[in-house]
Amino acid sequence: MPLQLSPWTVSVLPLPRLPRTSSVYPFGFCGDLPVGSCSGSSGTPKHCVWRGGVAELLALPPKRRDVGVRLGRGHALPGYWTGSGARCAGGALLWRPDAQGALQPQELPATGWLSAEAWAVAGDVVVGHGKRKMNADDRPLVWRGGAEPEELPAPEWDANVTATDGTQHVGSTGGIPFTRAALWDGAARTYVDLAPPGKGPMTAAQGVGDGQQVGILSEGGIATRAVLWHGTADSRVDLTPAGHVGASAWDCKRGLQVGVVQRRVLHHTDAQGEPALNECYERAALWQGTADSFVELHGVLPPELVTSTARELRVEGERVRVFGWAQRRLKAPEANGDERGEPVAVIWEATARG
Repeated sequence: MPLQLSPWTVSVLPLPRLPRTSSVYPFGFCGDLPVGSCSGSSGTPKHCVWRGGVAELLALPPKRRDVGVRLGRGHALPGYWTGSGARCAGGALLWRPDAQGALQPQELPATGWLSAEAWAVAGDVVVGHGKRKMNADDRPLVWRGGAEPEELPAPEWDANVTATDGTQHVGSTGGIPFTRAALWDGAARTYVDLAPPGKGPMTAAQGVGDGQQVGILSEGGIATRAVLWHGTADSRVDLTPAGHVGASAWDCKRGLQVGVVQRRVLHHTDAQGEPALNECYERAALWQGTADSFVELHGVLPPELVTSTARELRVEGERVRVFGWAQRRLKAPEANGDERGEPVAVIWEATARG
């Protein structure tokens, strides 16, 4: 039975730039704090966390300066560092809040691996991938309780784990255009190929929770379809609602799924009145297992926000929260009609019944 949700309330969090930077790119949350990067003319991004509406530089581990951060979900932030030598060495990183709430980095062990990256966290379980030597395939890894990583079973080609709920892990194997959605059962140490038989279409799993997996399917071109699985390839459900050119599902819990849908926006017409320039704007979305259950979360945002995306879902008792971001409308659109301006972080909240 679908959950009954109260009307949504929305918190919009500004993301001011760091000094001497010109652009902001949010990529997730750590707890309730937005995380992302600010870039300037140098082109080198500065990773930061926004606390109380103020941007703070993310603390870096000693002697590690070339650092990357992955999509923040939950109460820890995964990432990696890379060395400057020709061997392309590197290691996995994890930021957790200290007693004062400041995010402190720690390096994860990876003995025997030339490089490793952490991609997602749930409790004391961290997932990602690593290489044993240069030019080798990426192998899927899981760290438990801070111990050395365990390599998960996977075909003999690139494989990466990008999301976990602590029990099941999801990601993909292979490379574009033959990427295949993958599921690992952490307890049974098993691997399941979620992709259709054969070499196409391209699929990738991006979220997992309570026995469900979500992600994308693409048959070519830019647009993707949002899909839901229940542990097997033949359980796939297309969540893309009618009238939309594409969609993507990013997270799932308690029978709910969140992500984005794409709507085509017309900016100009030619002399004959035909479309001359149009774009696909993203709108945050929520589903309950079917395309017909689609709810556009963007509809409850202030009108000055023109695009939005939902990346994380948290369900704690009756409290349902969706974390994402949006873009403000430019006061003066670009010459091509594009209205998308500065990003803001967004938290949607509702109460669940049933």
